[in-house]
Amino acid sequence: MRSYRAKLGTIILFLSDVVILFLIAGLAIALRDIIPSIIPLFPEFSRNFSYAWWFFPVWIIILAYEGAYTRRFTFWDEVKLLWKVALFSTLAILSIVFIGKIGESVSRTVVVFIGMISLIVFPLLRVSCKRWLIAAGLL
Repeated sequence: MRSYRAKLGTIILFLSDVVILFLIAGLAIALRDIIPSIIPLFPEFSRNFSYAWWFFPVWIIILAYEGAYTRRFTFWDEVKLLWKVALFSTLAILSIVFIGKIGESVSRTVVVFIGMISLIVFPLLRVSCKRWLIAAGLL
């Protein structure tokens, strides 16, 4: 049976993943806002991002399915896991957009940017959060 400290550490890791994903989404939206000034023919971005609430559960479900909250990994295995999660989450979100025919309301550019940014930012921030939790004795 896991101790309450380990359970608390897992909850903190889960919440840090959600915060990291919101940060990545914010970076992707900011990058999407900049593109029309660089590429003049690129359409303007409507800042209505309320449709994207379901992006985050997709990411968290895939993270949980891959064992990101139940197993320990070496640094490079963790990076490999997070790259795999980024790829599958991006593909899952794009698949839902295309199969559900909701492409008009979802910025596919933002979805792709979230996937690309997460390849670098997610491993850096998540590994540092895990190291902090291990040092604090919570994982």
